[in-house]
Amino acid sequence: MANLSSKTGTITTPVQTQISLSNNATTSVQDMSAYDSQEVTGFVYVDATADLRCSFKVTVVKNGAGTYEVASVDQAGDNYSGSPLLTFSMSSSTLRVTLPNVTGFASAYMRYQLSAPYLGGNYPLSVSASQVLGNAAGTAAAAGYIGEKITWASAPATAAIGTSVADWTNASLPLTAGTWLVVANITADAYTAATAGTYAVSTVSITDSSNTVVQNQEKSIGALTPANGNQRNLGVLSFSFVANLNGSTTYKIRAVRASTAGNAGNLYNEASYRSEFFAIRIA
Repeated sequence: MANLSSKTGTITTPVQTQISLSNNATTSVQDMSAYDSQEVTGFVYVDATADLRCSFKVTVVKNGAGTYEVASVDQAGDNYSGSPLLTFSMSSSTLRVTLPNVTGFASAYMRYQLSAPYLGGNYPLSVSASQVLGNAAGTAAAAGYIGEKITWASAPATAAIGTSVADWTNASLPLTAGTWLVVANITADAYTAATAGTYAVSTVSITDSSNTVVQNQEKSIGALTPANGNQRNLGVLSFSFVANLNGSTTYKIRAVRASTAGNAGNLYNEASYRSEFFAIRIA
């Protein structure tokens, strides 16, 4: 069963899906619990000794007692053994279809759509299926669609990390409402002077616009001089988390350094040491 509903601003476009049908068996088609009345239109193809094709329109209503029933069925195309090819029924709020025992049956499918998805309700596109076809064209997803990618508009430059926490200039992501996978790979270092016992710790975090660390996304890299001789640790700090947003939010990279005198740390984004910060809409 693949449950469909669609809402696209002020214009509603029916969304068609495909399900497989079994021979001499009943298959669940669509959950109607979101509707008081609905029409389902589509067609069925049966690969058999003699192939069969049939288009249909089914009207389902919820009666005064709160029970869902098939109010009408129109079929055009092939019959089987003198009877309509398809038999529609309800199981609670779920529309079902039954195929007869077709001679030489190999496979069958139904493609269908809701004729009038509810525009005023909160029903974004949803597909309950084991597989969803991806985009094979190699084009980027448009804004608002699953697969949309947001990255920093202007890449930040390599910058020193100070002893007071501060934003990394331009390292921010403005995200709209939705569910996002947020990823950052930040190249940073910590550098100590030659004096034994000196240390430096560079701490990088992802925060919201209020400078609050998001989902414990804070990591550090450090260096310690055990004996005379400079020490430098350079590495990539990796972050990832899922953000469920009900409004617009800006995430940003912030950093701070704790150290003894004369030590340093940097955030890098240059030819030899790249950093990245991006989000992909996943729902």
